[in-house]
Amino acid sequence: MLQAVLLLFLAVADSKPHTPIHLPDAPDNDVVQYSGYLHLDDDRHAHYIFTVAESDPSSKPLLVWFASSLGYSVLHQFFFTLSPYIISTSNGSLVRNDNAWSKVTNLLVIDLPVYAGFSYGRASNATSDVYARRDLTYELLIQFFQEFPDFKVNDLYVGGASGTGQYVPLLALKIMQNRTENQINLQGLFIGNAMLSFEESFTDLAMQMYSFGLVDERDYQTVQKDCCNGTFDGCNFAYTSIDEFCGDFIVQLIYNREKSGLNMYNLNDKCENDTQIVNFTKNRGFSGKRLGMLADTINLYIEKSDLKCIDETPFNSYLNRADVRQALNIPDDVRPWDMYRWVPYSCMLPEDIYGVVREVVDSNLRLLLFGGDLSLTSPMLHSRRFASKLGYERTSEMKPFFVEKDRVAGHHTQYGRVEVVSILASGIYGSGRNAETLYALQAFLSKGN
Repeated sequence: MLQAVLLLFLAVADSKPHTPIHLPDAPDNDVVQYSGYLHLDDDRHAHYIFTVAESDPSSKPLLVWFASSLGYSVLHQFFFTLSPYIISTSNGSLVRNDNAWSKVTNLLVIDLPVYAGFSYGRASNATSDVYARRDLTYELLIQFFQEFPDFKVNDLYVGGASGTGQYVPLLALKIMQNRTENQINLQGLFIGNAMLSFEESFTDLAMQMYSFGLVDERDYQTVQKDCCNGTFDGCNFAYTSIDEFCGDFIVQLIYNREKSGLNMYNLNDKCENDTQIVNFTKNRGFSGKRLGMLADTINLYIEKSDLKCIDETPFNSYLNRADVRQALNIPDDVRPWDMYRWVPYSCMLPEDIYGVVREVVDSNLRLLLFGGDLSLTSPMLHSRRFASKLGYERTSEMKPFFVEKDRVAGHHTQYGRVEVVSILASGIYGSGRNAETLYALQAFLSKGN
């Protein structure tokens, strides 16, 4: 196994100047990894870590995983869940990850835009909306394959968590529209606890919170009757013309969610209240009359969603060590790593995300919507309802799947090239049930196109 990886490394080394990194304190360091920068015009430098599959990398696909929110460093998700070496939250040391994604795929993570993580560049080049983010990401992929041409023939899958659902389909569409030129072997998309339809996300959140007993029964029934024509299924709280009472309900719902003290990314985990988010929502004075400011609200939990319940200390401590920065090839003048930096962001979203996703799927690409059923950040109800509304024939009804004997790991539903996997008792993108998440990912990749 290791011999095959080393042979591929030698082949790659002949065609490019990169050399594998060795992470300080890694328990064995027998996995081939690269870390560096993809340099674009106009002083933009995006930091990446590329992990070669632990076995048979030439035949394994290449997965590209992006951070869920602008300004949020993908290195947290990488060193928390995905990497062959993860940072222990108890003492900040590196430990081997038995459920690393590199066991089933080659894995590339990129921090973008220039504010995020160790990426850097002129502030004027910040990504401001999903279309600019799509274009920047496309450029970075082109640059990556110029740096690592040996992997261009591998099947490619692109994805991420939560807010990536707004722009990864746009990225896939751009790749397919320029396939003759770029020769990228894109096969599909995978998104964890995806936020896809802005308009429907508030309705789905209300329905999910109600199912968990987090919405007052009388309020729910009143809103369903007076705001939704008797059924939540047809409700749309995103319209600026919505009744003030109805608008106040959904804004108050988000406010209550943030001040509840619950971990909205995994209801099984503890979480301290984030007064910054609560005060933001409270002080903005949201009301039905100002419902256009829901764009600010959606930015709020795009920007802050992954930070509220996370102890950054072990990640800051390890990634900002001088020897770790040197191993990752970070220039001395690049600022210290932070989990999150505020990024100017315009809430410009796809006008018809259903149309975009259908065009992607109809281009013979596959789509996996997966995630944890205990996350209220883009709840899995949103993914399930979205997949059903795409209109494709259901080719496999909802069925349980098992990783351990006699214990249901989750449920799988399929609509042709669209698959939905809900992982039981897990948080956002399956966190907390890493073996089950890896199993679902491997099952999806093994089918191919």
